Amino acid sequence: MEQNALEMRQNVRQNVRQNVRQNVRQNVRQNVRQNERQNVRQNVRHTVRHHVRHTLKHSVRHSAQCEAQCEAQCEAQCEAQCEAQCEAQCEAQCEAQCEAQCEAQCEAQCEAQCEAQCEAQCEAQCEAQCEAQCEAQCEAQCEAQCEAQCEAQCEAQCEAQCEAQCEAQCEAQCEAQCEAQCEAQCEAQCEAQCEAQCEAQCEAQCEAQCEAQCEAQCEAQCEAQCEAQCEAQCEAQCEAQCETNGIHIDLC
Repeated sequence: MEQNALEMRQNVRQNVRQNVRQNVRQNVRQNVRQNERQNVRQNVRHTVRHHVRHTLKHSVRHSAQCEAQCEAQCEAQCEAQCEAQCEAQCEAQCEAQCEAQCEAQCEAQCEAQCEAQCEAQCEAQCEAQCEAQCEAQCEAQCEAQCEAQCEAQCEAQCEAQCEAQCEAQCEAQCEAQCEAQCEAQCEAQCEAQCEAQCEAQCEAQCEAQCEAQCEAQCEAQCEAQCEAQCEAQCEAQCEAQCETNGIHIDLC
């Protein structure tokens, strides 16, 4: 997982750097082209205007002088002088025209040449600037990416942790719950067992007690019955004996 995260960070950094470089290069090129064109046009216009004005002033002054001189001098000398003046004037005029024509040609050549130079210069300059810019961009991008990665990673990790925690918690809870449940079940079972055991035990005890009680009760009943029987027998005997002239009266 760490290796995948590192590879993902490197890919994101590389993509962001390429996008930023392309955008910066494109913006810089457009700005440089516009500035160069504007500066060249202004310089050319200023140079041409200045040169034309200077040439015209000089030509006007020189023409006035030439007119006075040419009146006294021959037409051949004026023609030679005018040719020299026209050459100088045409040179300045051609320079201005050539600069305007060369501007379009130089733009294409300068673009290729400047790109190579600017790339080397901008790479060194942009490294420090891009680091701060990329940090802010990467933080926002990484937060969104890490949230998605961490959700999937945390789900699997939490499942394993929760299983272990739940097992330990459930064991402790079940032990306490089972103890109370078992106590209630054991009490009910013991009551049923004790009832059956007590019934058998009581029967044996009752038999022994009943035998002793019956013996004592029978003895008392027998004594009472015997006394009653003896009295009846004695009375009959006494009556019989008393009838015999009172011989055995004392016996009764």
